[in-house]
Formats: sequence, structure tokens, C-alpha cells
Amino acid sequence: MIVIILKLHHKKKDMKYLLLTISFFLFSHYLFSQNVGIGTVNPTEKLEVNGIVKANGLTVTQGVQYDVLKKGAANQLVFSKGQKGVGLNYIIALTGIFPGQGSSTGNYNNIFIGEIRLFAGNYPPSGFALCNGQLLSIATNSALFSVITTTYGGNGTTNFALPDLRGAVPVGFGTPTTGASWTMGEVN
Repeated sequence: MIVIILKLHHKKKDMKYLLLTISFFLFSHYLFSQNVGIGTVNPTEKLEVNGIVKANGLTVTQGVQYDVLKKGAANQLVFSKGQKGVGLNYIIALTGIFPGQGSSTGNYNNIFIGEIRLFAGNYPPSGFALCNGQLLSIATNSALFSVITTTYGGNGTTNFALPDLRGAVPVGFGTPTTGASWTMGEVN
């Protein structure tokens, strides 16, 4: 008789445990399959926020580097290639006047070795190279090497690299009053 009562009691415990487990899974499924709203009473999306969102350490898993999020059609967030722009080539002067530090030789119409310009063509004009990060020989480009050295790469013994400005925007180096500093050759 005691054995039967213990078995029934044990079965009741198992049944309670089983019911609690099933209830938990049903509740969690119900809870996690619903839409969540912050600042809204009846959310219509998985996460709907009404108000300003501030996030630290936000990770975006779509788009490509330098894309920005913006409001698209039907209030959807879409990726964009940043602000409107036109794809042009940056070219760097391989030949020209050697820029003397602090000297007043030359004027705007002169070409200075190491000067970077915008160019609408898909090839570099004579005396220029595209700013695509390529390595150049120091032996055949010693004047340009003395201006930019290995700021943009290279081994400094036999070669040096040109700046790679594909898909990038040049920024003046230094520390402005805003506090956003850039060092010469820094890539961000």
C-alpha cells in the first residue's frame, strides 16, 4: 500500500513537471513569436520603435562598406552608396616641378610632383598615374618617392605605394578645432 501511494505521488510530480515544461515551451513560443513595440501599443513588425533610437555597438549585417542607411519607399530602411556623388578618378603627378618646402616657385598652372587631381577619364594622362594603391619602383620614380616616401605603403628599399583613393575621399590631415584628427596617410 505504501509503495502504491509513493508511486502515485511520484507520478504526480512527473506530471506536474511535464505540464510545467509544456506550458513553458508554449508560453515562450507565444512570447517570442509576437511583435515587439517600443513607444507603440500595437506593433505590426517584429520590432517597431516609435521615437529616437540611440545604440552603442550596433552591428549592421547587410550592405557593403561605406553604405549608409536611409529612409526609402514605404518608410523602409534601404542602403545607399552615401551621399550623391559621381565616380571620378584621382590621378597623381609623376613628373613636374619638385615642390620645395616653403618656396614660392610655380603657380596654379604648374604641375607639382605628388600633386593629386580629379580626372574624368578612365586612363591616366601622360606624366600621371591613377591613385589605385599600386607599387612603383623607387629607381624610376625617385623624385616622387622623395615627396611621399612610404606613407601609403611599399618596402622603402625598392618600391613605394601610391595612395589608394578608389571609393574614398581625401581628408586633410591634422587636428581641427572639432577634434577629429587624421594623420598623414591614415586610412579609415
